Amino acid sequence: MKSVILIGLTTLASASIIAQPGNRGIDNSSRQVTTKFEPKLIPSSKLVLDPIVPRSENPKINVKFETPEFAWNTRKIIRPVQPEKLKDKSSDSVYLSNYARIGGGNYGHILGELYLSSKANPNYSYNFSGLHLNANPANSIREFSTNKFQLQGAKYFQNSGLETKIFYNIDKINFFAKDSAYEKPSITSTGKISNHFGLGVDYDLIASGKRPSIHTGIAAQAFNTGSFSQRELDFSGYLNLSHRVKNVVWGADLSTTYLDMQQKADTNKVNGLSQNKQLFIDALRYIKFNHQPTQLDVKFGVLLTNWTQTIDTQNALSKVFVNPYLEIEKTLTGLNLKIYGGIDGGLKKNSFRRMNSYMPFTGDSVSIKNTYEQFNGYLGIKGKITENAEFALDFGGNSSSDMALVVSRADSMMVSGNKKSMIDSLGSLQFIYADVNSVYFRSMVKYKIGEQLKLSANAKVISYNVDRNDYAWHLPSLTYGIAGQYYLGKSIEIQCGLDGVSKRRNQLVVDGKPQTKEMPGYMDIHARIDYRLSGKGRIWIQGSNLLNNEYQQWYGYKNFGLTLMGGLSLSLF
Repeated sequence: MKSVILIGLTTLASASIIAQPGNRGIDNSSRQVTTKFEPKLIPSSKLVLDPIVPRSENPKINVKFETPEFAWNTRKIIRPVQPEKLKDKSSDSVYLSNYARIGGGNYGHILGELYLSSKANPNYSYNFSGLHLNANPANSIREFSTNKFQLQGAKYFQNSGLETKIFYNIDKINFFAKDSAYEKPSITSTGKISNHFGLGVDYDLIASGKRPSIHTGIAAQAFNTGSFSQRELDFSGYLNLSHRVKNVVWGADLSTTYLDMQQKADTNKVNGLSQNKQLFIDALRYIKFNHQPTQLDVKFGVLLTNWTQTIDTQNALSKVFVNPYLEIEKTLTGLNLKIYGGIDGGLKKNSFRRMNSYMPFTGDSVSIKNTYEQFNGYLGIKGKITENAEFALDFGGNSSSDMALVVSRADSMMVSGNKKSMIDSLGSLQFIYADVNSVYFRSMVKYKIGEQLKLSANAKVISYNVDRNDYAWHLPSLTYGIAGQYYLGKSIEIQCGLDGVSKRRNQLVVDGKPQTKEMPGYMDIHARIDYRLSGKGRIWIQGSNLLNNEYQQWYGYKNFGLTLMGGLSLSLF
């Protein structure tokens, strides 16, 4: 009932407030410049504190968030940022300069973070970030740890910029799941360590006169589990070209990705590993134009993907995928409203690394298939009626083949006549793939009172139709969120919010027969208080799951209860 009331309120609020214009998708339009290239500050990555129930910001309406997506998306690396951004009063502003952060909390949480960066400079920028976070609850196998290190640097020229990045992440989790249907929970401390290393270089050239805009880059990544049961190499590159002639932009986006994946095999393979090598070549040719008299923006083109796969050095497969691409945005002059819509799709490149980042509780053997989004269409409205209130509404549909869904492992379930632990030493969950059609409706509303109070809310309803009359395992039909930010004078900042999902379903296999298990919905309330000291430091305290609710994001893996952390953030210089 709470969920129904919440989405009703969100929708009503959205109907009376209007949102600022925003673009869907990537805009590779050329820009004419006559001044020197504006540098950006490279921000540190926002890091998740709870690997079991990831915390995310309220999604922006112009970002697709229908289902977990693992595609490699190219982007413009060099984006100018105004220097006054550093003067923002939000708690994030302390992290835009050099700082150190330490903290701890219940469940044995320990946090340490260091961020060093250059000052605003028209010629270059750089930063280093490092983070350690772990939890070690007493007498529990629910411990985890994460360590992240990243070094970035950029050089700026008259009309261009060059950026390089190198990073290394190492994460450890344990398999601690249990199910009340079984007599004994797993007590094994068997877990998984994953390593992720990467480096890349990106170059941006802004259009000037008859010269087109160019965005290009290359990257290499390596991923493996600690036992090397899974190994992955990822090499990629992209080239985005665009050129404006009056009110028309001609553009082409090209990218290529080579994936080399290996994992332990049950049969005699090369070096005891199964091999999966894939090559993706993507080409998007598009035209974008703006009709000023009618305030109409249109971008259309065709996406071609050539995919080649070689399995175990013997079996080869090659396919070509063709998808239309369309974006339309119409400004309703005098109403400060915009209507937008579009059609797109394409092949989503799944891999060990991308699947692990979505759901890490898998064993040594993971099935990997690419997801083909045959059709994705959307239509919405957004606008702004006052300086303090904005909204957006949209709805759409999607049709995908081989979409990844999460279910419990069939080979670790109860054996007839012998009640065993649901979980074995390899983990409890696995990916299966199904053809899925979906339709959705979502709303977003933002409101602010001066610079002291900012509020936002979002809700999304989605209906799935899965082949074989199955369910969309682990996926909710309703998600919602509310967030607020309040500045009390110059020293105190308060943030609070809630995130919630409706019930979900999981599939078990007991005595060789599939069974459906329902997972209740949940609401997670979280808050944070920052107190600015007279110097350059801050004292902070934050809490999640403030109602101490028991819930599971993944079947069998119960979240932490009421979690409190606090500490000190100190600007170094």
